[in-house]
Amino acid sequence: MITTFTSDHFETYQKCPKAYYFKYKKGIRFALAKDTYKLGRSIHSLVDYKLRGLDLSKIEKDLDENTLRHWQNLKDEFLLDFEVVCTEWGFDIPLFDNIWLNGRIDAVFKDGGNYIIADWKTGSSLPLDPDDKYQAMIYMLAFYKAKKDLGLDFGPNNLKFVFVGTNKKGDKKEITCSKEKLLEIEKTLMSMAAEIEGAQEFSLNTKNCKFCDFANICSG
Repeated sequence: MITTFTSDHFETYQKCPKAYYFKYKKGIRFALAKDTYKLGRSIHSLVDYKLRGLDLSKIEKDLDENTLRHWQNLKDEFLLDFEVVCTEWGFDIPLFDNIWLNGRIDAVFKDGGNYIIADWKTGSSLPLDPDDKYQAMIYMLAFYKAKKDLGLDFGPNNLKFVFVGTNKKGDKKEITCSKEKLLEIEKTLMSMAAEIEGAQEFSLNTKNCKFCDFANICSG
């Protein structure tokens, strides 16, 4: 049987194995705040429409104040002027044995011979340590592994990942790639996936209890 992991599986397990147990073993989920979900969905849709060459003038007139502010911070981002390789690209790739990785990349751009994976973030701030984010690891590995299927030819040094914040104009954090980094990413993901698959108990990390969604149902 195939087991599929997303970046959220890894991020959740790293923060607290007990939270992973509740979320992915017991299937307990909490809905995002309506406004948070609406903002993220709206920004992703607006970027996708813009990259497809659609006229957004009428849509922009109907945006609420907060969404319009985020969109104005992003719409003139220079990345959007590069050649678009793909947008909202979903993937499923094998990691090892019956373990697969799943995700959806917001957009990939081409700048000369270089490829840029972009991820739009509508939160208040970008990750403090972007190199340690499983999302960036998985997306770079997945896109590089899929390059032949996509009809592309490039080396690891020609790939990078960029978190782009929409809460303020020009907010970006970039992660460069290399052959060594891809090997380390694959090793890290394989190790974490194997640990999760083999886990018999899911311990509690008390450092993250204060803001945990499962605090009210977790007995420690």
